[in-house]
Amino acid sequence: MVAGSTTPLSQDGTGRFWEGRFKCQALLSEKSLLAAMTYVDLNPIRARIAKNVTSSKHTSVKQRSDAIANNRDLAEMTIKPLAGFIASSFPKLTKAEYIELVDWTGRQWHPNKPGKIADTEPPALRRLGLDPTHWTHRVKGVGSAYWRVIGTIEEMLEKAVEMKQKWVKGIKFARWLEQKLG
Repeated sequence: MVAGSTTPLSQDGTGRFWEGRFKCQALLSEKSLLAAMTYVDLNPIRARIAKNVTSSKHTSVKQRSDAIANNRDLAEMTIKPLAGFIASSFPKLTKAEYIELVDWTGRQWHPNKPGKIADTEPPALRRLGLDPTHWTHRVKGVGSAYWRVIGTIEEMLEKAVEMKQKWVKGIKFARWLEQKLG
């Protein structure tokens, strides 16, 4: 049930709650999860509530940076995957590298848009084998180009079949990412 409503939530991610302002997106890979985490951690910056990742309250990146400020040894601890993701396939990323990745991504928004940070490529991107331009477009796509599913073309097509659909919104964007940006 949605709070304050007598309408039950559907199990398939359809209906007024899921198809209105809010959306339910399946994250089909560990990199998709990382893109969604980054997108959420940058919300206060895009909304111009915070100027940088270390001042953006109520985010995981702020919690990680506060923890490191109190104990430098935590910087080299790897971030842990969520339940449901296989630990061995989740990107090996330290807390410090994640902070650097989020910070770098926040500097890549269009210069005329509000909520941008300022320019260096973190070692985390090279270490993960992520192209900076591809990564930035993928993170931006979480909020606009994908709908219910985020992942590679193959992952999205597999999910569409699983959902008994021929396609899902975002395949064209994923294809563009692969063709134009590698």
